Amino acid sequence: MLNRRIAAILTAGAALLLPLAIAIGADPGPPGPPFPPPAIDRAVYDDAGVFRPGTVAALEAKIDAIEARTGAEVVVYTQV
Repeated sequence: MLNRRIAAILTAGAALLLPLAIAIGADPGPPGPPFPPPAIDRAVYDDAGVFRPGTVAALEAKIDAIEARTGAEVVVYTQV
């Protein structure tokens, strides 16, 4: 019950503040990071350099298995 009230308050607040932000000319910013162009047979884009090569290979293998089993497209992207 409390969660529903909180959700209703947050929804109402967002509904009121978004038009106000637009009216005063607030720039919402770009829709996301500048993602690299997709590459064939690549699902891990480690631009931050946080993964070891073996981790990238393991992730690629797991993602390939998910895609083969379900048809879902999965991508891992890191950035600083």
